[in-house]
Amino acid sequence: MIDKRLQQINVLEVTNLSHSAEVFIGGQFLYLKKLGVNMHLICSPGKGLDTFCNKQQLTNYKAVEIKRQISFINDIVALFKICVFIKKNRINIIIGHQAKGRLLSVIAGKIMRVPKIITFAHGAIFETATGLKRKLLVWESKFESICSDKVVCVSNYIAKLRQEEKIDNKGKQIILGKGTCGGIDTQLKFNPYSIQETDQIDLKKKIGIDENDFVIGFCGRIVKDKGIIELIDAFYLLKEKHKNSQIKLLIVGDFERRDSIPHKYIKYILDDPDIVFTGFISENIELYYSVMSVFILPSHREGFGMSVIEASAMQIPVMASKKTGCVETLLEGETGFYVDITPLSICKNIEKLFNQTLRNQMGENGRKWVVNNFDHYKIWPKIHQLLKS
Repeated sequence: MIDKRLQQINVLEVTNLSHSAEVFIGGQFLYLKKLGVNMHLICSPGKGLDTFCNKQQLTNYKAVEIKRQISFINDIVALFKICVFIKKNRINIIIGHQAKGRLLSVIAGKIMRVPKIITFAHGAIFETATGLKRKLLVWESKFESICSDKVVCVSNYIAKLRQEEKIDNKGKQIILGKGTCGGIDTQLKFNPYSIQETDQIDLKKKIGIDENDFVIGFCGRIVKDKGIIELIDAFYLLKEKHKNSQIKLLIVGDFERRDSIPHKYIKYILDDPDIVFTGFISENIELYYSVMSVFILPSHREGFGMSVIEASAMQIPVMASKKTGCVETLLEGETGFYVDITPLSICKNIEKLFNQTLRNQMGENGRKWVVNNFDHYKIWPKIHQLLKS
């Protein structure tokens, strides 16, 4: 049913990447549109952007190049285009995602006197930074917060971290349910019962996984912050201890220049026949989760850990580092295990999951946990309420 109070609300979502708009916001566009909200989007150009927007019945969107790194001329041009879009479409709520998207959103929002500015704190870049760089990143977060009416933190961990740094004033923070920026689709997408066995067989054949392989899975950016170095070291430690076992490491993601891993680890990923490297996967990521025996995200810095709940929704037992926002994505001993970010800790916890019965039980528990707490239909109404407030 259309909420008449929302028919005059023009919401603009701004994010760095087109893929991020699909992952972070996704079906919210269509959901809110059906409730009467006029939704708009600005993001960098990207493959599949038009298809995604058509699917979401999003007619008012614009591709604006928003670089992740500081680029003075590019940033000024992007800011100008955002301001023009705000004026043309009479935007009265602007929502900023990701570092550069947030920064440009709050500046444009203030310049154009947008009545309500909301920012999403998906993580904390300053968490692993040191010295002057850390101070500058904290200051940037404080500036964005001062300019915002509300700050949506994707986890209690991020909310607490920002409180410790005195970034947000009291009462400004919001957490949607138990966390995330919008939940996930546990019925039509991340649902193991919708996976066809023939598709699994075809994928395994395509990427070189045998039926009896024990598959350790990782999904994310291939950077130091994600703990990929420790994971690879743990994999080799595991292979050394279990020489007669069929063990594979499936890495779904792509390399990045920022926070890049050492060359020797890139060589391991590309050359080792027991490491299956897929590169970035834009479609059917749920199929890749389905061929994993266990999923692990030993991240040094994580706002929430969406990939952990995606894997859990697919009935895969999970492991994640306890020191980050990942702490809120699993139930210790029930849906998976916490690990220290060391090769030895990762190795020991993977060994526990050689037990097929334990894997099955944790997988079943994990899906129930995610469906009950992180399905997008649990989270989207809270975003709807935020817009109405």
